[in-house]
Amino acid sequence: MTDTPNTPNTEQPPKPGFNARLHAAVDRLAKTHAARPAAGLALLLLILLAVNVVAGWIPLRFDMTQGNQYSLSEGSEAILEGMKEPVTVKLFYSKSLPDVPVPLKQFAGRVKELLKQYKSASGGKITLEFLDPKPDSEEEEWAKRYGLQGRRLAQGDAFYLGAVLSSGGRESAIPAFDPGRERFLEYDISDALSRVIHPAKKRIGVYGTLPGSQGGGFSFMGGAPQEWVIFQELRRAYQVEQLNAQMTEVPDGMALVVLVHPKGLPEKAQYALDQFVLRGGRVMVFLDPYARVEGGSGMPGGPQDRSSNLPTLLTAWGVMAQTNQIVADRNLATQVQTPQGPMPFPLWMSITGATLNHDAVITANLEQMVIIEGAALEKIPGSTTTFTPLLSTSDQSGTLEGFIAQFSPSPLDLIRSVQYDGKKRVMAALVTGRFSSAFPQGAPKEPKPAKPAKPGKPGETIAPPKAQPAHLAQAQQDSAVLVVGDADMLADMFTIQAVPMQGGQTVYRPRNDNLIFFLNAVEYLTGSQELIQIRSRGMASHPFTTLQSFLRRAQERYMEEEQSLRTELNDVQRRLQELQQQNQGNALTLTPEVMAEIQRIRDKEAQTKQALREVRKVLRQEIEWLDKALLAFNLLLVPSLVLGFGMWGYRRRTREGGR
Repeated sequence: MTDTPNTPNTEQPPKPGFNARLHAAVDRLAKTHAARPAAGLALLLLILLAVNVVAGWIPLRFDMTQGNQYSLSEGSEAILEGMKEPVTVKLFYSKSLPDVPVPLKQFAGRVKELLKQYKSASGGKITLEFLDPKPDSEEEEWAKRYGLQGRRLAQGDAFYLGAVLSSGGRESAIPAFDPGRERFLEYDISDALSRVIHPAKKRIGVYGTLPGSQGGGFSFMGGAPQEWVIFQELRRAYQVEQLNAQMTEVPDGMALVVLVHPKGLPEKAQYALDQFVLRGGRVMVFLDPYARVEGGSGMPGGPQDRSSNLPTLLTAWGVMAQTNQIVADRNLATQVQTPQGPMPFPLWMSITGATLNHDAVITANLEQMVIIEGAALEKIPGSTTTFTPLLSTSDQSGTLEGFIAQFSPSPLDLIRSVQYDGKKRVMAALVTGRFSSAFPQGAPKEPKPAKPAKPGKPGETIAPPKAQPAHLAQAQQDSAVLVVGDADMLADMFTIQAVPMQGGQTVYRPRNDNLIFFLNAVEYLTGSQELIQIRSRGMASHPFTTLQSFLRRAQERYMEEEQSLRTELNDVQRRLQELQQQNQGNALTLTPEVMAEIQRIRDKEAQTKQALREVRKVLRQEIEWLDKALLAFNLLLVPSLVLGFGMWGYRRRTREGGR
């Protein structure tokens, strides 16, 4: 037996089979995929952190909102570009007070951010200071000296959120930033900035016959009569002077004259306005076929004739106002509350969408206006002036005679009186051009005095009469006149909403764009247009046109059926009354036939009344059903979309994982 030497064992272990290698690879792949979501999330967080850090150092802003709600408008930028001197803005904000309501804190933050935008866009011309007027502090004393208004909180401390702008020894204050005026926030700041840069106020003359247009209006809050808010806003930036019907000339230096329902304006005053326009002056005229607010609160019992017109002047300006008729529009009907319940009222028109001229500067960015029983305007054929419609109706408009409204019938009677003809009508227009005089023969003749003038006292110097300017038959330059077929649109009850606040304060919130339209027109006609786009920002109205169309059709069906049933009911009641009168005093001798007829008529009367109630019930049910359908749609749409996308993604991943 031979021994073999010991040699090292070089034999390799058996390699794993194919299945074993496959399982190992699958395990490694599974672990890698399991780790990817966590790694991806961590990487995403790092990227977001890096982007925020870099963004803090780079002064870039991207405003993706509709209408660029968080960017300065062109008007504000134009004001900043026109600054010649530096301006200091001091913001007084009671930041350290406890128990400040969260909405106020959020609003204060938006004010600060907007002021920072002004500073950034000014190129170093604006210095921004933030002051905290704590109770009994020096900052609070300065806030009071500047006239800032403190709002009392629940614990009794005064909360300040106002600003003071100063430049070259001039000051302009914003007494309080109001959350209810947030849509005017940029305007309030730019307006204060413009006032401190250009301290001289332009002069505007106002002549009005309606309460509230001359500082003595009707207060729907139950307080003392006051000037309409629309004129209070006007006084913030202009020197407003009241004109009277006895004027023989418009005072020198007047930039604009506003006429509100100029009812019965004397011929001499009209001549003064005529010459004012020919010398380059601007005029705004608010006429009305039925001034609802005339005589106080707008309730029945006022004067019968509530119309106003200036045919002599309007003819010279190339305009005709049909103030003997009231315009209505089925497509633009405003929802109002009546004794029969809420219903669309076509005589109160909500001017929206295409009925607003978005190509005109005054109405370019407006969303919704309300016309209250207005009159249509037309350009006189052959006139050489330029007639630009600003507010119009749809092709579903019509008219009714103005005298019908004088007797204040029910809303349903007014609606039934409208004669629709499918025409589009103009409710407000801007008229421009080189006008001719409405008095080609010169000033109206003065009536001869009944008594000779008394001689002066001995030694008394009698001042000679003031020399009148030379008569102009033709303008030497272009001018502009704005004519509106409604004056009620300026009244508080149709323009703003008064909201009582704590401490006895009242906040006024706009119901529509009537106030903005008025101020835009003033800015345009006085030659200052920088603030127009600023005022027009912040209100986006997107009405449910389908819902409005449904309500209008339902209302029309209700009115037709209601009219038919009421006619039948009136006939039944008249027949019953005739039978009762014929047999008055003979109740004991009524024949069975007559008694049966009376009973039949009474049954018919009860059935008709029941049918009327059913018609109203069906209308209410249709409206309630539509409201619930819209609510369910709004509540379920987004969750359904999210759930659908989630299920689609889950199934897709499941299919891919199963491959």
